[in-house]
Amino acid sequence: MELAPLAHVACIFYYPFPDQSASKAITNQLEKSFSETLTLFYPLAGRYAKEDLSVECNHKGGAFLEAQVSGELASVVNGGGDPKFFRRFLPLGVGEVDETKTPLVGVQVSVFKCGGLAVGVLLSHRIADAYTVATFMDAWAKVGRGASIASLKAKAGCHATRLEVVSALIWKALIAVSAKRGCLRPSLLVHSVNLRGKTGLPIPEIACGNFYMLATARFLARKEQKWSWQTWLAWWERQ
Repeated sequence: MELAPLAHVACIFYYPFPDQSASKAITNQLEKSFSETLTLFYPLAGRYAKEDLSVECNHKGGAFLEAQVSGELASVVNGGGDPKFFRRFLPLGVGEVDETKTPLVGVQVSVFKCGGLAVGVLLSHRIADAYTVATFMDAWAKVGRGASIASLKAKAGCHATRLEVVSALIWKALIAVSAKRGCLRPSLLVHSVNLRGKTGLPIPEIACGNFYMLATARFLARKEQKWSWQTWLAWWERQ
């Protein structure tokens, strides 16, 4: 936890709706399902204890804010602009992670004049990696659609073997292009690997934290090497 980045993982989701009355009902449902989802990811409802480098599970909850925007959703989505502009759609400062009073998870629902919504989500990288964020968002969506907490707890993991195949194929193609152009050189392939389901002591799929490692494979440039992508995959798996 001490080595985790001092930042929040930030996401903003945009949804068009025809009128504000529909948006209000959806906002209420989002708040209700957000509260229910936190009972499953209970560490996110606690606070970071800086001195102990731990999370105090004190059930203080996350932050849920609602904001009204006078503009149109289309002008924001299609307009681009300064990244600092989009911070107004987030509930907390991106770097406010070491404050003991700062929630570890925050949501801001911004309702536009046209009825559209911008849902900004922040999770502290002190306790959440990218997989935690994806799992939390998936669980929140399922609870919002009526899925039970019990069914989410029974969720099983899977091995991403297709990723290995595609990575080996693309890596081989890129190195082949380099060789054809006469600039063959050593290459390094790096993947961020989720450790849930891959440890001796089982880690729950819904576990919060930075449970990942970097998996690397190295290629030493040798002109005589002529491998198929299947050979590349087998060699990579031995690294």
